[in-house]
Amino acid sequence: MSRPGSKPTAATALEAAAKHRIALLQAMESANPVLYQGKPRFIHTLHIQQLGGGLDSTIYLTGSPIAINASEIQLQARTQ
Repeated sequence: MSRPGSKPTAATALEAAAKHRIALLQAMESANPVLYQGKPRFIHTLHIQQLGGGLDSTIYLTGSPIAINASEIQLQARTQ
C-alpha cells in the first residue's frame, strides 16, 4: 500500500491494470455498459495477450470493427 503523496510504483501500476482488466471482463460477462468517449457501450470482445513481458488488452465494442486499447475504456458507476 502506498503512502499519501508517494509516487506510484511499477508494481502498483500493474496491479491497477490487472484490476481494470478484471472489471472489464466482469462488465462483459454481466452485460453492463462501459464508457467510451463519454458514451455507454457494450463490450463485444476482450482480447488479452502477452506482449513484451506484460499484458496487452484490446477491446472491440458492439457494432464497431475498431480495436480499442483497454486504457481508453472507463467503467460506468453501478447504480443500485
